[in-house]
Amino acid sequence: MTLLFIAVGGALGSLTRYLFGVLFHTTKNGFPLSTFLVNVLGSFIIGAIFYLLKDSNNENLKALLMVGFLGGFTTFSAFSIDLMNLIYDKDYIISILYVLGTVSFSIISVFLGFWMTKFLSA
Repeated sequence: MTLLFIAVGGALGSLTRYLFGVLFHTTKNGFPLSTFLVNVLGSFIIGAIFYLLKDSNNENLKALLMVGFLGGFTTFSAFSIDLMNLIYDKDYIISILYVLGTVSFSIISVFLGFWMTKFLSA
């Protein structure tokens, strides 16, 4: 049954990811904005969900949201190919900004998601 929850969540996450790609295009200077936003937002959401479900024994809900939806929504493979394309095109400054920004803001976002949800739940 858990596999079904992961599959449904993954499908919904992938569709949501696609919509982000449609809505947020690569910027004029080549920065892959949609992938960046998805990774940062996904990090924030997983921090919030982790806080909300940390004491829950509902493994199906965790599988649906954290493994399925956010696994389909966040895009490390897309991040990697975007980076490779930037380097291939010799956009070294944008490459560095993309890596530093994505990693930094994603880590900050997971903590913000956790702490903001904790604060709002109190």
